[in-house]
Amino acid sequence: MRKNIITTNTPYGDHAFENSQKLTTFKSSAALIMGLILVAATPSANATGLTAAENAAIQQSKEHAALMNLIPANITAKKVVQSGAWSSPATWSNGQLPGTNENIYVPEGKSLLVDIFTDAKFGKIRVDGGIKFATNKNVRLKLDTLLVTSTGSFDIGTEDQRVPANNKIEIVIANNGPINRTWDPGNLSRGVILQGKTAIYGAEKSAFHALAVKPALGATQLTLASAPTGWAKGDLIVVTATKFRYKHKNDTRHVTYDELRRIQAISGNTVSLGAVENPETAAPLQYSHVPTIAQMPVYVANLSRNVVFSGEGETSVPASQRGHVVIMHDPRAVVKGAGFYYLGRTDKSKPIDDFKLTSSGNRIKDANHSPIADANNNPRGRYSLHFHHTGVADASAPPAICSGNAVISSPGWGFVNHTSNVIIENNASYDVYGSHFVSEDGNELGTFKNNIAIKSEGRATFLKKGQGNHDMGHTGHGFWLESRNMIMESNVVSGVNNMGVVYWHRNETLPRVNLMVSKSNLLTPDKEITKNMPSIWYENVPFTHEKNTTVLSSGGGLTVIKAFPKQMHDVRSMIESFKAYSVLNGIELQYIQKYTLKDVELIADPVTAKWDKGITFLPKVADVVTVNLKVKGFMHPVVTGTTFGGLPDQTDVIFVNSQVNDRVISPAKDIHKPGKAVVTNYDSSKHRVINLAAAKMSSLRTASQGTLSLSRNPTMSTNFPAGTNLGYVVSGVKTDSLGTVAYQSKWLWDQLGQVVKQGYYTDSSGNKYLILKDLIADRVTGITNEVNTKLKIISNFKELGPNLGPLP
Repeated sequence: MRKNIITTNTPYGDHAFENSQKLTTFKSSAALIMGLILVAATPSANATGLTAAENAAIQQSKEHAALMNLIPANITAKKVVQSGAWSSPATWSNGQLPGTNENIYVPEGKSLLVDIFTDAKFGKIRVDGGIKFATNKNVRLKLDTLLVTSTGSFDIGTEDQRVPANNKIEIVIANNGPINRTWDPGNLSRGVILQGKTAIYGAEKSAFHALAVKPALGATQLTLASAPTGWAKGDLIVVTATKFRYKHKNDTRHVTYDELRRIQAISGNTVSLGAVENPETAAPLQYSHVPTIAQMPVYVANLSRNVVFSGEGETSVPASQRGHVVIMHDPRAVVKGAGFYYLGRTDKSKPIDDFKLTSSGNRIKDANHSPIADANNNPRGRYSLHFHHTGVADASAPPAICSGNAVISSPGWGFVNHTSNVIIENNASYDVYGSHFVSEDGNELGTFKNNIAIKSEGRATFLKKGQGNHDMGHTGHGFWLESRNMIMESNVVSGVNNMGVVYWHRNETLPRVNLMVSKSNLLTPDKEITKNMPSIWYENVPFTHEKNTTVLSSGGGLTVIKAFPKQMHDVRSMIESFKAYSVLNGIELQYIQKYTLKDVELIADPVTAKWDKGITFLPKVADVVTVNLKVKGFMHPVVTGTTFGGLPDQTDVIFVNSQVNDRVISPAKDIHKPGKAVVTNYDSSKHRVINLAAAKMSSLRTASQGTLSLSRNPTMSTNFPAGTNLGYVVSGVKTDSLGTVAYQSKWLWDQLGQVVKQGYYTDSSGNKYLILKDLIADRVTGITNEVNTKLKIISNFKELGPNLGPLP
């Protein structure tokens, strides 16, 4: 019954797969997306006959073996012989404390309490037992590499006894020059690598607050909209910009209009501003933070934490020599109240070189269709804080927690969820080159909520460049999201050079990554979108929780780029309450269908001439509805219509209660062709403007479910099979709150096979029937109804399931 996907010559290029009747499974390598691997490239196991779990286990065993070889248990080292404090000679072999540059080993069954404060450098530390940090004093430990193995544990404080705010714990990655690649061919070392249970609890501190008063140039105080938690004199803070600024050609560094300061004094919700170098020195603001857009908010974020992982030498150290922090394979991780400063070895200013590539940037494969290893001088997977393969098998299992943390200065990415289930919330990130917050493969679970990302330079190249090597998220973004199955809510982005938020769903593949999202793990309550299959291809998962995102002073607001526009079900992706102020471009959508954008506001800077596009519909976009859209100040309020395969490719879009420049949208005036010139592109057969009264809009939430119905095509066959082995098509006319629209649902042969196995119903005459369950969605509210189609069985099937009773 199974068939493989038909692929194009160039994987995931700008040519989407159209013959969806033949799209029966995504089992072939062209439909599996390469996961970011931690180790250097080695020939991967042949995926044929192996489950996703088996492939994941193989990959984890390779990573584990590489790390164990990096710092073996028999390494020449000072050894912990009895559990105790670092400062006690009795803890150590030979009764002597470790010396400068000495390696350290904590065997299984032993625990080391780090209670020293020193600038002495130590070598490699391997922990098979436990390592804890004293919280009743200041502690500083400087090292090259710390490895906590899967039998070990890493503890700084507890939930009930967090590190007191007046104490500081520092783990410093030493500036030891170029990494010894003979010893470390995989470029793994120089960092903190945590495979065991991890618990980090710094002092509680709120990440950011809106300002109650927007400060003018020369202001010496900030008034927050609410009192902060844990903020103190000397803390490093940053105020968001109110204007977008490109990186100019003559800039020696990326200059934005956000401003760093120290807290000179704080009382309630009032903060006095001090200089970064010395908080005792008053430091008035050098820019006005009074926006010309009245509703544009201004925020202040706090970047100081009292548990700190940092890189010695800060920005003076080349990216290739920087440290990184990774939590891998074990979901028992809690990271709260920690700072990750000047870390990250993956350099997004240039291509990753772990695989050999063709001149067009695609991976060169060997005879086994595995990528061929390259120099790996700029490896993937070395980030400020990286949750690596902690598990995505069960969304109901306890997730890893990343809350209340801060990142400063990374050459690549900041907070990264990579094939993991992580709650990432209440974090602040500043000055990250590529992307601040990332879900890396597309199968990630969890949350991005109430985070702030400020300042991202990005590489001056095409956003899509690098997709043939899964080398993405490099042009300057707040959020780079490859998973659609996550909660994304109440986040803020400011001062990024490209898009504030990118949903990206096309990449090079390797068979070790499973991008089929299980039905039980779906965030949407409309789980019938799987059509009886146990899982669904990741890019067919609808957005159900993209809410309350705000992008400020950036090159763009939000973009969604899929590989295949067809999503194989009617459930809509909802983008709600998205705001973008002082942006060059608002929203761009590519290769998508069945989207509703509700309460979206896109406003360019009104004093900047000839800003660009408000909302843009690029290739293969269909069935889009905007509800309460507000677009203001753009030269091109709405751009729609391109060519695809040499043919016109016009977008069908309905504007419900939508405005341009504070008036009802005028399709003839406001819808333009792509390009610099203002040329109308209104198509009355594709573009509709509907204005609904407030009472009608408020009643839709309760009424639309009752108005949802499907009138099936009278010529549609009601027999099964219907003379084809490709599947079955339910077709007709859907009626919802916007009227009628053609409807089609394609059931592929493997989906029908599952229905057959589940069983059949009988009528009074003994005829056997299958029931196909489809979901239809209202185009305004996204509310769904289930509709059933009865198919009379006219052939015998060996795998026909049990009799399920009388025909409903």
